[in-house]
Amino acid sequence: MAAALAQADLAQLDISQAIPAQRTAAEAALESTKVALDQTEVWSFTNGVVTQMAMSVGSPASKLILSPAMVIIPDRPQDLPLRVTAGFSQVARATLYEGMPAEIACDTNVKLSFKNSVLPARVASVQPAIATGQIVPGGRLLEPNNGLVRGSLLVYFELEHLEHQKVMLDGSGCIVQTYTDNLSGITGHIIAATGVVKAIGLRLKVWGSLISGIGLAGGGH
Repeated sequence: MAAALAQADLAQLDISQAIPAQRTAAEAALESTKVALDQTEVWSFTNGVVTQMAMSVGSPASKLILSPAMVIIPDRPQDLPLRVTAGFSQVARATLYEGMPAEIACDTNVKLSFKNSVLPARVASVQPAIATGQIVPGGRLLEPNNGLVRGSLLVYFELEHLEHQKVMLDGSGCIVQTYTDNLSGITGHIIAATGVVKAIGLRLKVWGSLISGIGLAGGGH
């Protein structure tokens, strides 16, 4: 009878403590398995084209961002205008302004017919920060000599005519020519004449890149 009572006490102890603990451990293992299972699927927050797939069925995916398993090129929304970025010398900051007229020529748009090779555009915005001038926290002291290389002034351009977005290829290498149109008087006429010369020079450069086949190079303000 004493042995039976001891077995009953042991069973009661299992019911009150051991079995709930085992159930909790099993539920934790189940949740961990669900998390691991979710990591076997890749979800994208945007529509796009998946390229450079470096995986096959059964291969482990790297968790390091330095070696991605794939690359997605996101689709641009219809209401988001195409923008072209260009780097200018910092001394050009005094002459660049929003709405400034410009012309854009890209390697992917150069054609034998010369149609849609030079596209009119406008300055959309000028980034207020210089990349080289930004301070990033790190574990070493700043060295002034490392800042001798001057960063470029980043400027965003939007095409003047929306139909030209169809002939532009994302990631194209382009050159940008800007023109000042807010000056009046004799100085304004002189600068306007200089702009005509620059416009002709841009077209000659595009024509030369088409003939030589080496692509566009250079550009400026």
